[in-house]
Amino acid sequence: MLERWLAAWVAMAIRQERRVVAATACVTLLALVYAALNLGVNMDNKTTMLSPDLPFQQRMEAFEERFPLLNDALLVVVDGPTGDAAREAARRLAGALEERPDVARSVFVADADPFFERHALLYRSLEEVETFSDQLVRFQPVLGALSQQPDLATLTDLIRRALPRAQGEAPTELGGLLDGFGEATVAVYAERPVHVSWQDLLLRESSFGTATHSTLVVDPVLDFDALLPAGRPLSEIRATAAGLGIGPARELRVRITGYPALNDEEMRGLVTDVGIAGLFSFAMVLLVLGWAFRSGSMVAASALTLVVGLIWTAAFAAFAVGRLNVVSIAFAVLFIGLGVDFAIHLGLHVLEERRRGRDHEASFVAAVQQVGPALVLCSVSTAIGFFAFVPTDYKGVAELGLISGTGMFVILTLTLTLLPALLTRLLPIGPVADETVDRASPSLPPGLVLAGSVLAALFA
Repeated sequence: MLERWLAAWVAMAIRQERRVVAATACVTLLALVYAALNLGVNMDNKTTMLSPDLPFQQRMEAFEERFPLLNDALLVVVDGPTGDAAREAARRLAGALEERPDVARSVFVADADPFFERHALLYRSLEEVETFSDQLVRFQPVLGALSQQPDLATLTDLIRRALPRAQGEAPTELGGLLDGFGEATVAVYAERPVHVSWQDLLLRESSFGTATHSTLVVDPVLDFDALLPAGRPLSEIRATAAGLGIGPARELRVRITGYPALNDEEMRGLVTDVGIAGLFSFAMVLLVLGWAFRSGSMVAASALTLVVGLIWTAAFAAFAVGRLNVVSIAFAVLFIGLGVDFAIHLGLHVLEERRRGRDHEASFVAAVQQVGPALVLCSVSTAIGFFAFVPTDYKGVAELGLISGTGMFVILTLTLTLLPALLTRLLPIGPVADETVDRASPSLPPGLVLAGSVLAALFA
């Protein structure tokens, strides 16, 4: 029963080939326009990949409501030769970014915040604060004199009065200062002046230590409709830093991390991989078709059918899900790899019937009677396998299953409709030579084929 229905359908497509090709072209054009206007991408992996009803997703949402500044924040780390240089560069960068609401909603510099400048010691342990207080007492004479008259004369006078009491060794409160000024003096004579940080000099021997970096917490403006949501903020932050002279020329460096930055790097790699995989798979498909068919018309018709099916499936994706995510965007590679099998099986049987002397329509009817039910069964079973992903809470996989499963029915329909119509008059099959060699048998020694398969499996 199924064989007769499929044979009648293919015969109708061949007899009405002009109408079939014209109707398919119109539908494909509409599908292409619809997909281009409505199919987008949403790379917000936290909301599109997993169901928001999952317990840990709800806890994450509650956390982000309490700490909105940490939601999709970028951490911009400015490194410098000294802590003062890094903080000064970070303040200038923060000021420039605050004037760019199109790049950052807010900018927070922790070590430049008035609260932390006044109350930072509250976040240290009691032992650290006591040790620091003892060290600060030893610096009291130096700090007291410099606070009243902060100039070079006062500093040199302090050193002049302290050295005679040192008996060959500088006192503790001046040791770090002398080392720092000595390094700066040598650097000046070497024509490579360095920054001298009072904070670094005074805290060099303290329990707190010194930091030569400053961190900005930036709330970026992300565009989740773009393939790279954080692409523009990242490039603008780097460009702004370069415009302010924050770079290697001043011994400064800007590093950016955070979830959006990591996701951007991941997406750049994914886009490259998917693009290369798509082109490579399509090229390999053409090679396989050429080797299998040895007919330019059959290869062109099969490839065109595959492209039309991909456009139709993309239009369905635009209708069903609207936006692709980091997982469902891979449906194109799956469609190409699985969809070409339908054309290969049907095409080889058609060529075999042509070698037996049958005409075009009779060859397709006989071929579809032989392999048509198997193609339908393969399409249904493969689609069921994809549709099994739909109930999962992993939304990315669920959408991939829905799109790819529907794509199997799309390519089955086009293989039984568009492919015969194209090969009737638009891309007619030329004379088929009678081949006495069994094309199904391998042309290489079985042992070599087996060894190659084992090696491919090991390195896969």
